[in-house]
Amino acid sequence: MCSEARHPGRPAGLAAALLAGLVLLAGCQAALIPPTAAAQTACQVQGTLYGSSESGSVQAWDWNSCEARLGEGRPVMQGPKPRWLSLDAEGQRLYVLTDEPAGGQLSVWLTGRSAVELGRAATGGAGPTHLLLDDAGRSVLVAHFGSGSVGRLALLPDGTPQGPSQIVTHTGSGPHRRQASPHAHGLALSPGGRWLLAADMGADRVFIHPHDRTDGRIGPTPARPAVPAFVVPAGSGPRHLVFAPGGRQAYLLNELTADLMVLDWDEARGTLTLQQTVALNAPAFSGNRSGAELLLSRDGRHLYVAERGEHTLQVWTVDAASGLLSLAQRMPAGGELPWAMDLSPDGRWLAVALQRTGRLQLWPVERDGRLGAAGPSAALAAPLAVTFAP
Repeated sequence: MCSEARHPGRPAGLAAALLAGLVLLAGCQAALIPPTAAAQTACQVQGTLYGSSESGSVQAWDWNSCEARLGEGRPVMQGPKPRWLSLDAEGQRLYVLTDEPAGGQLSVWLTGRSAVELGRAATGGAGPTHLLLDDAGRSVLVAHFGSGSVGRLALLPDGTPQGPSQIVTHTGSGPHRRQASPHAHGLALSPGGRWLLAADMGADRVFIHPHDRTDGRIGPTPARPAVPAFVVPAGSGPRHLVFAPGGRQAYLLNELTADLMVLDWDEARGTLTLQQTVALNAPAFSGNRSGAELLLSRDGRHLYVAERGEHTLQVWTVDAASGLLSLAQRMPAGGELPWAMDLSPDGRWLAVALQRTGRLQLWPVERDGRLGAAGPSAALAAPLAVTFAP
């Protein structure tokens, strides 16, 4: 159809024909854009990228997605081991999770050219690794690797954190030398908000805690009793999990075996059912396996994974009907130990924290979901976390 456009024979119709041809051409070009383009929106002219360093600093960079331009870094805060960074939905408050000798600390900062600390509170556990804001923005949920527990901290209306109002401690162990005790690592709220899932690397389980959407409490109630944890093969070491946009599947990354699991999710019953397991490493690889991070594109059609054994980034295509995965791309991460990742709000860039290399590297996301040639980067000593402001 598109190749059949013709100019009319009469000069008087030339302007109209040109206009019609342009409209037809635009329609043809739109038809050629693959469906995955829905994962991207108009490029972001004014944005901010945040990164944290094992040395204790959190920095911010101005980011222009349209021009692929990263500004000079500026300090946000200084504190022991900022393990995780997260922003509220408006991008006005930055939540920083630090691993301190006395235990985990959560600090909250108003964003801007000069960040202002709103307040801080102890998280109630040791070795914090991940934080999650509940859907209502009334509390923060924290995974503690060291103490094998999940903590809940209430937030005041201005975002100031209160001390831990609840601690849930896991049990269990595994056969690996790093699995002598439970190590809660990553958290995810179910799509309906009725369950809090906690991937525990030490216990080889995904604990499924009932979650009250009204007051944020974790744990069983008469109306919602406890459910069994999802058990992975011994020595797998669950690290992080994410839910598909439709809520029918969850994707689990195992750190110690470096594999991905596709799990069907039942919101009513609070159960996970294994559908597929795929390996991240090449078949001939015999080194240390280490899954690091996973992210889903906004439309749920591509899963991005960082793997530290071979220092790779991977793109997996998600089947729209079944949720099953097929490998679309495996490529070098551009440095060593890709530790953390985040997708830009417009879906056009993937930021990767290369811990051993000491750099934040940005990769363009092409319209087919694959990653293009390396984009701009910023030096940051031993980065641990990276996030874009919405």
